[in-house]
Amino acid sequence: MKEIHELAHLLFREADTPKVLNNAWKLYEIREEFAVWLTDDININLEKFESAIRKLGADAHFIEKTRDIEHHAKQRSIRIDENHELFIDILGIDSKKEINEGYAVEAIKRKVRKILGIEELTLLRSHLIDKASKLAGNT
Repeated sequence: MKEIHELAHLLFREADTPKVLNNAWKLYEIREEFAVWLTDDININLEKFESAIRKLGADAHFIEKTRDIEHHAKQRSIRIDENHELFIDILGIDSKKEINEGYAVEAIKRKVRKILGIEELTLLRSHLIDKASKLAGNT
């Protein structure tokens, strides 16, 4: 999906940036377009993912706009720390080690595939095709 790929590259290159708010809205629009095909669990998990992206972007906007305002310094510091943790969570990695762009992009794609249950669907499809092929061969 093009939108996920673009989001992943944007997150890696700019991390917490207000620009990701647009990506969050694109993901929401896609989820709404395909809502009839989504289970409640998938819908809830996709919404959580979108919400994390929106929070990252909104907090980045706050951090950017309050850069030179002294009375926001403590809140800025808190949000910077929260955004760092949120970024790690969005990537779906356990470690805070340095990662390259290719890994980050694939990590985000893996996270979305996990939310959608793609691996399970693929395994089920393969199993059903194998079973149907065996049955067809036995008739």
